[in-house]
Amino acid sequence: MATYNQLKLKILWKLYHHHYWGKRHTPKDNLPKGLPPHEKGPCLEVVEDLIKDGWLLIKKTKHGEDVSLNPRRAKEIKRFLESFEI
Repeated sequence: MATYNQLKLKILWKLYHHHYWGKRHTPKDNLPKGLPPHEKGPCLEVVEDLIKDGWLLIKKTKHGEDVSLNPRRAKEIKRFLESFEI
């Protein structure tokens, strides 16, 4: 099972890789896609923590909540991703 930081890395990398910054957002339910079934529940918990920490922004839409990376926290997010040498 992936650790908390590994899940955090996977989520942030997915959003970073697809350029989901600010106004460009994706449904929160899309984030666990591609993960093994046993990591999908913990993934959504990590997403909630990232929202509380201000690394992710929430956008309310007709189909639910969308998320994107917070451009004001870009330096912190990039520093975190670089610490794993992606």
